[in-house]
Amino acid sequence: MDIATDWCDINGDMCFSAPVSFLASGVLATVGIAAQSHAKTPARKLIAIVPILFAVQQFIEGMQWLAEKPSVTSDVLTYGFLLFAFLLWPFYIPWAVLMNEHQPQRQKWMRVLTVLGLILVVCLIFVLATHPVHAVIYDSCIRYDINTSLSPFLLSWYVFVTVGSFALSSQHLIRWFGWFTAVSVFIAAVFYNWVFTSVWCFFAAVLSTLMYVYLRETGKAMSEKKYYVENHRRKTDA
Repeated sequence: MDIATDWCDINGDMCFSAPVSFLASGVLATVGIAAQSHAKTPARKLIAIVPILFAVQQFIEGMQWLAEKPSVTSDVLTYGFLLFAFLLWPFYIPWAVLMNEHQPQRQKWMRVLTVLGLILVVCLIFVLATHPVHAVIYDSCIRYDINTSLSPFLLSWYVFVTVGSFALSSQHLIRWFGWFTAVSVFIAAVFYNWVFTSVWCFFAAVLSTLMYVYLRETGKAMSEKKYYVENHRRKTDA
């Protein structure tokens, strides 16, 4: 079974053209930079940096469009893109959500998903080490061919640890992020597989907006709570 047709974004089917990838990169970077002003703690910065990481990944995809294929440059860009898709997101997403969770019971299950994500990364390293990877132009998209019979299982595992982490969050905006991820992946994979790029690029932009909205809204709530506590303390002292 070919991961290239079954893995959607995880496999690298990202954008229709270099300009689309670079535009998405610019938008994501802008949102990520704006999000930094609402991330005052190390845990919140883990969330705020997600759009910037997506921006770098999209920039690599844009360079991939411009690279001659096959070539050493294309191969380097291929592994650079898969560094995010295979080695970063399966662990980083559950870890970042865990670090922003404050309810002990939810934290316990998130730790399990974080460990499962780390194990998945090890499995994906094995896949990359034992299967040749090639970037090719396919139906106006870039896809990465990795032939392995494990693709359905690995995809299910991938969705479970990432979407599952979002779904477990006590923060409703993060939960919405997760459910939107699940729905968009399903729609893109089942109904728009041959043009998944446009769906995922739009989805990535929405995700980044939700990250910004989450940090902005929770930042306001934290500021209001701090103001209330300080105001109550002043009244008590008086």
